[in-house]
Formats: sequence, C-alpha cells, structure tokens
Amino acid sequence: IVREFSNEEIVEVYDCRIALESTAVGLFTKRATNNDLQKLASFFSGFELGKEIDEKEYQIKDSQFHNFIIKNCGNRFLYNLFNKGNLLVCIDLIGLVRPAHETLPEHLGIISAIKNRNVNLAMDLITDHLNKSKNLLI
Repeated sequence: IVREFSNEEIVEVYDCRIALESTAVGLFTKRATNNDLQKLASFFSGFELGKEIDEKEYQIKDSQFHNFIIKNCGNRFLYNLFNKGNLLVCIDLIGLVRPAHETLPEHLGIISAIKNRNVNLAMDLITDHLNKSKNLLI
C-alpha cells in the first residue's frame, strides 16, 4: 500500500524539510571533512548538464545527497527529528517534483557553496532549491 498525500500535507512536509535541512546544510558546511566533501560531490558526478539523465537513477542520488547532508551535519537530534517525522520517507514517496535538468545545476551550486565553506550561501541555495519544488505544489 502506497500512502497518498494531500497537497496540504505535502506543503507541510516541505515546510518542515526546509526548516530542518537548511539548518543541517549550515552545520554541514562548517563541519564537513574533506572526505565528506568528496562524497557529497560524488552523488552527481555521473550526470552532465545538457545530456539525457536517467530520472530514476537521479532520484536515488538526489535522495542520497540530501540524506547524507542531514545525517552528517553533526547534530544527531536534528537527524533524529527528520527520522521521527518520517520526512525522508515522505519525500521519497512524493518523488521528484522537478526534472533533473532543472535541479542538477542547483545541486551543483549547493555543493560549490559547501566546498567554499560559504554557510549563508549554502543555506540560501538549499532553501531556494526546496522552495521551488514546494511552490510547484501550491
């Protein structure tokens, strides 16, 4: 059985996600090791702008990317809140809201801001990234 969400519930999930994930990105940007940064970049290394992208494969990498940041932000309580709210499960059930060719540049921008240790930019970019998806659902 696959749970279906109302548009109102999806917007609420995104609101929670934006609040928690933007905080996680800020923390991750400050604390990430060089290995963390390499792993983060590896999620999208097989995808190229302007080339055909396998949406199913991209969705898996997208989910892994966001989960990696949250899991490795250095705040176990934040990660537990995400898990207790089943936000990652909800997000995976909702699936990709926007196509890969639209979100890939956004992911690459987030990665660049994190690598440059630009906390404010990384937080702004993840917030904008998630808001664009949320706004399509409103």
